[in-house]
Amino acid sequence: MAGLVNFTDEEQAQIENMMAIAADYDVFPQLVVCEYSSWLSGMVDAAEQVGAKALFVQLWPTAMPFWRTLRVRRLQRQLAHVGCQLFALDQIADSAVLTY
Repeated sequence: MAGLVNFTDEEQAQIENMMAIAADYDVFPQLVVCEYSSWLSGMVDAAEQVGAKALFVQLWPTAMPFWRTLRVRRLQRQLAHVGCQLFALDQIADSAVLTY
């Protein structure tokens, strides 16, 4: 994946690993590189442009949990407006229940 963006070796390995995991589930994602001025609005614009139905994202930690909650709710509303659902990976991990 050379050209538009110079990914680090670690980033390249992470991308290849995520693509391999998706392929194991017969999902073949397309990597789309987008430029944006705001991380939140960039995610919404990118989801709309590619017609995404779901967005899985690792959200950043913050020293003010309430501020993070507000930003997540805003992101959920904006994504819902373009027909996309947000799945925050930390929320999925927190709610996962292991059964044997």
